[in-house]
Amino acid sequence: PVWMCLLTLTLTLSAGSAQGKCPWKGSAKKWDDPSAWPNNKVPKEGDKVKIAAGTSVLLNIQPPDLSSIEIEALGELIWDDVDGIVLRTHYILISGSMHIGS
Repeated sequence: PVWMCLLTLTLTLSAGSAQGKCPWKGSAKKWDDPSAWPNNKVPKEGDKVKIAAGTSVLLNIQPPDLSSIEIEALGELIWDDVDGIVLRTHYILISGSMHIGS
């Protein structure tokens, strides 16, 4: 089942507590790489972000506050081991996967 929360979501995690390397980083494109996005533009404040099927995106920077994030089936959002990243959005719709921590 797909879970959706219709209130403002704020996620803050601290890296550094996990040992070893993130096993999901492999071929993921970095969030701040325009080629990771269908329109070749890094998401900006208020955007509705969609991570397409077959796409893996590594959240390697502090993103702006977003309207929403949709992760399609077979799409992945991977939280990089960078301290201090805060993700603010109204909701995240996950049909694919979201990896946080080890």
